[in-house]
Amino acid sequence: MQLILKNQFTPRIIFDKNENFKVEDLNSQMHINVNFDISVSYKKNPNIDNEYLLELRMIWNDIKSPVIIDMVTCGIFNIEGNPDKKEIDKELKIQGAQIIFPFMRERILNVTSNGGITPILMPFINFEKVYQQNQNKPTLQ
Repeated sequence: MQLILKNQFTPRIIFDKNENFKVEDLNSQMHINVNFDISVSYKKNPNIDNEYLLELRMIWNDIKSPVIIDMVTCGIFNIEGNPDKKEIDKELKIQGAQIIFPFMRERILNVTSNGGITPILMPFINFEKVYQQNQNKPTLQ
């Protein structure tokens, strides 16, 4: 199986001042904690065989951050080979997310650099670990 990125784009960036933020909330080194939620989802293109739209969403709305960011970055992927649904799920949620995340990371750096706050360089994310954690979560029946 091979995952091929055809295109990537960011359909949504919400960048807003956090009215609840207080400079006193920063630690002594003026360090901003980057606590965020990230999710990965995808759907198959019904019109094109083996084409999938992957959506990577990051929400950063920590009360101790100067801004609120809600961003979606998407990738359009082709999958070559004949994988089953479980293989496709794992490949998109790990490899697909790893391919798309640097685009999101760069956009967050650019938005914060030009937004009047300390530029924020998102940490790297181990999407394999995220995938495994999500597999071990109990599901509602």
